[in-house]
Amino acid sequence: EAKQKLQEYAADPKYSNPKLDQLRYMILQAYKEKRDSRCLLFCKTRALTIALLTWMREDPSLCKLNPGRLVGAGASESTGGMTKNQQVELLDLFTTGGHKIVISTSVAEEGIDIAKCNFVFRYDYVGNEIGKVQTRGRGRAEGSKSVLIAGREGGNVLKEKLNTIREKLMEKAMNQVWQMQNETHGDFLKEVRRLQLESKKDRDLAQALKELEKKTKKDFGKGMKLLCLKCKCFVCNVSDFRKIKENHHVVVDKAFYQRIIITPHPPKKIDDWEMNGKIYCMNCRQDWGIQMVYRQASFPTLKIESFVLEKPDGQRLTCRKWKTAPFEVDDITPDDISGMLKTPEEEEEEVDD
Repeated sequence: EAKQKLQEYAADPKYSNPKLDQLRYMILQAYKEKRDSRCLLFCKTRALTIALLTWMREDPSLCKLNPGRLVGAGASESTGGMTKNQQVELLDLFTTGGHKIVISTSVAEEGIDIAKCNFVFRYDYVGNEIGKVQTRGRGRAEGSKSVLIAGREGGNVLKEKLNTIREKLMEKAMNQVWQMQNETHGDFLKEVRRLQLESKKDRDLAQALKELEKKTKKDFGKGMKLLCLKCKCFVCNVSDFRKIKENHHVVVDKAFYQRIIITPHPPKKIDDWEMNGKIYCMNCRQDWGIQMVYRQASFPTLKIESFVLEKPDGQRLTCRKWKTAPFEVDDITPDDISGMLKTPEEEEEEVDD
């Protein structure tokens, strides 16, 4: 019944998406003017590439263009990513006309050289002025066009206008640099060298400050431990934490499992890790975080707002976000990962249970 209602809404013109209507019109118009056109359609997310591809395949006119989809190779196929071979195969089909239109994320902004590409559409997608130039540059055919499809809401039209202004300023600055190089070559080289040295000093200072902050946090975190926010029972030492890909803070102490309850969660794969459980305090059932599987090893992944930090002198403090944690967390190492892998004895115990 719900599906039938959705189909009725979809068929009702008053519920149509004006941006999609305009996009459909412009794509068909492009192929009406030139039958062997090639179109690139940029959008912001992998999920949107899937939605737009489905929409085109269901449209009687657009499906004849045999639309394809191009996204980055960094994500797994289960989350909408592609392999390198799939990317190459799709681009070959695009070049030869097997796909007359390709829907892509920003992965195609650079490095795609297709002589026949004469239309570039951006669906509610606005980056910076450099991205705008790169995206427009994907259309290599003579007389190629680049068009933004956007609604008045959301601010994308204003961003596009600002990017146009910035692009003109950038072009003006480049012309001035070129003129300086030609007219006063010696002075120009001296100024370039001065700016390079100044930039290096700034980078060195930023790196030194970063190292100092890291050392300060390391010293501050010595002997610090985590307590459950609710019942104040011992959780782990801050030295037991490691970082996976900057975002995931995991515990690398197997004894930690004696202090928690894990409830199963439907496996959810994100890139190269998988969530498969929820973690709770064994004493008071406070929600502590999730269990993730990374490189075949299981790791308790904690959310810091569920805990109290206790210093060696007994002083306690709380922290709402990991990025503001007052202690340093090292990156995970291969030894950390191998140390969290289950031994044959542990796997046998699980089977017996």
